[in-house]
Amino acid sequence: MGDLEIALIAAGAALAGSALTGWFTVLAGNRQADAAKHAGDKQADAVLVTVQQTLDDQRAARQQDARRTAYATFLAAAELRADELGPGGRFVLAGARRQGQDAAADLDVAFGLVEIEGPSSVFAEAERVHELLRRRTGDPFGQSADFLDLRARFIAAAREALQNG
Repeated sequence: MGDLEIALIAAGAALAGSALTGWFTVLAGNRQADAAKHAGDKQADAVLVTVQQTLDDQRAARQQDARRTAYATFLAAAELRADELGPGGRFVLAGARRQGQDAAADLDVAFGLVEIEGPSSVFAEAERVHELLRRRTGDPFGQSADFLDLRARFIAAAREALQNG
């Protein structure tokens, strides 16, 4: 074999080696790119999950606030109405009677809020309070005791709903 043939074989081997090395480099680069893309996708998915959880938590907090407000509004309206119907004075821990306001209408509006906000267990207790205060019995003292009992049941249901929220 002559020097030219040896040189051509050596050059061919070098070229084949370079091509093979380049090919493996491209394959390795593609694998690294795929791995990086997969890692980026996983990171993006994790960010999306975190954002969704934050939005869900904020939505739940807003719902809790709306329920708490509806329950407090109903309780205040019920106490004012009970005070208005009470036997010559106050029998509940209500604030001072507001002049010029219709306690029955306030109670109806507040009852509607509880109906909207729910849940059904709290609405059922609110319905009992509402019905008692819509009935005007001849026994204001008995009605007072019934009101205090129903008030306590409404508060217990509202607390449970807010805690289990």
